[in-house]
Amino acid sequence: MSKRKAPNKPTSTSTPPKKKNSQEPQHMQLDTIIPAVTQSVLATLKDMGVLKGTEESGQPTTSSSSLSPDQGTSQCQTPGNTDEGTTDCQPPVMPIPSRMPVQGGAIFDRMRLAESSSGSHSRGSDNTLTDVAQCLVTSSLSQASQNTYNRALSIYKSFVQTNKHIPDAMPITTQNYLFFIAYCHEKKMAASSVSTYISALTYVHKLIGLQDFASNFLVKKCLQGYNNCLKSPDKRLPITIEMLHKLLESVDKVCTGLFMKVMLKAMYLLAFHACLRIGEFTSNKGAPAIISYSDLTFKDFQNGLPTLMEVRISNFKHSKGRSVVIAITAKKENKLFCPVSNMWHYVSLRGPVDGPLFTFLDREPVTRSFFSTMLGRCLIFCGYDNKVYKGHSFRIGAASAAASLGKSESFIQEMGRWKSTAFKKYIRIQSFSV
Repeated sequence: MSKRKAPNKPTSTSTPPKKKNSQEPQHMQLDTIIPAVTQSVLATLKDMGVLKGTEESGQPTTSSSSLSPDQGTSQCQTPGNTDEGTTDCQPPVMPIPSRMPVQGGAIFDRMRLAESSSGSHSRGSDNTLTDVAQCLVTSSLSQASQNTYNRALSIYKSFVQTNKHIPDAMPITTQNYLFFIAYCHEKKMAASSVSTYISALTYVHKLIGLQDFASNFLVKKCLQGYNNCLKSPDKRLPITIEMLHKLLESVDKVCTGLFMKVMLKAMYLLAFHACLRIGEFTSNKGAPAIISYSDLTFKDFQNGLPTLMEVRISNFKHSKGRSVVIAITAKKENKLFCPVSNMWHYVSLRGPVDGPLFTFLDREPVTRSFFSTMLGRCLIFCGYDNKVYKGHSFRIGAASAAASLGKSESFIQEMGRWKSTAFKKYIRIQSFSV
């Protein structure tokens, strides 16, 4: 039987036309643009100190001795061990800052670089827009919060120095977050403080543009266990009306000089009747007090003396741009304990000069430490324990006094400018006689 031959294949040397690749021009452009942009960004990061050096290939160099075993790119956690499926394998790119970095500084530097390179606007206009954006971001964090976050960074730096196997580098890995929480537990730090420190570190990561692993399931559970095992009850007690009167009487015995006596009495009375946080009327670490002289208004004068005082409070905690005006009426039965007459006396000695409401004669603002020291002396003179009565005790006492008078919860919350129902823990009616 003859074998059937296979049909001959076409011998044409012509090749079928290739399918047109619509992406080819884009690839050619990307091949040209990407290296140039990469080199420009790396050079900028190096000038900013974010990268310590680069190899000829353009990749940032990282000393292997500064990495812990879990921080290499080849050893990552599986998605099941991290929150929302993220992997804890991003290598450190910069050291932990000692203080809060400029709000989004690196991003805004890149904004200026991109805008100046584009040539689409004038340089002056670009810088103005970038500066405005940076100023708005900076204003999102109050000075008090910045001070707290700086303390968090300082504590984490101490933790790194104590534990040599922990690298001084960001991003902080899940493992090192757990080490840090354990370190705080050994130091007997309050659970609420540690949660604040973790929030501060998270904020810095977001500020710099780094991935943060504080939302990891293990980190959350570690903080929850910390709170369960080491709860720190609020030991501060409220200053009652009776105590306030005794403190006012003690000022004349503890202080010297008319101006100092009048000023402290006005501070005690305003702190109580306006339910103030101590940081709202004193200066702390260079940060000015929130209440200024221009925020004070006297009204309804009778015989040359005011019977009503209004205090405007702005930029307080959780204010989000809104202001609150607190009206305080005069106590006609006893001028010694009247917040309006005492404030009127103080302002007449202080003079109509703008700036923080409470200042010394040299116009320097009254600091938190000075106020706390003088309050402690008055408490000791009256026979009270200055370990459980603090500057915040005026605020606790005001909330408790309002509750004892039958004021509604919404009234107390608005009076104290509380964002949530956290005010309820300040109400200690058992300390008052209703």
